[in-house]
Amino acid sequence: MFDSDGTLIETMKIDEECFVRSFKDVFGFADIDTDWSHYSHTTDSGIFRDVFTSDETYIHLDECIRSLNEAWYVAQEVRRTAQKSAITAAAYRYALVAYARPYTNADGIHRNRKNRNAYKRKTPEGLATEEIALHNEILRLRNKILAHSDLTVKDAKLYVGPYGSKSKAVIGSNIQPSLPDVSAVISLIEHSLDVLYEERTQ
Repeated sequence: MFDSDGTLIETMKIDEECFVRSFKDVFGFADIDTDWSHYSHTTDSGIFRDVFTSDETYIHLDECIRSLNEAWYVAQEVRRTAQKSAITAAAYRYALVAYARPYTNADGIHRNRKNRNAYKRKTPEGLATEEIALHNEILRLRNKILAHSDLTVKDAKLYVGPYGSKSKAVIGSNIQPSLPDVSAVISLIEHSLDVLYEERTQ
């Protein structure tokens, strides 16, 4: 005989404790929200799915913060380095790609399969107009030049012609656009981190 609705005996509190303890023991999830009205479906599987998705969302948020901190640290080192070189140029390009990481598609497998772009972050709120323009420029640089080779940006053309007694091939292309000012990028990263840290405390 089962008493699922409390007709014979009131076991809601015991049921709740067992359910929460099983989440912790089996899956390692602590601090489960026991206000069941917060869940989209109050079945075992519905609660399990919501907890799993919210846990993954928090992990992704933490990864975004880590990526922006990495970008900030590298950009600071580039700004501090008086003697610029190919190494500092490569490091700065890496910092720009690291900044863009939270704002680009995540093609890996994740639990929120219904939305492929579930973890692609929007432009941070509260940025000044010039910061939004810089944010968009960094994403454009990342997508067209830094992380990919988009030949439409270079507009490269092959020229073949005689040179002395032999034929020679020459490739002509546009000069790649200059990278943004490092101090402006550091300021943008700091403002973006402020938004993410605020989100993490909620």
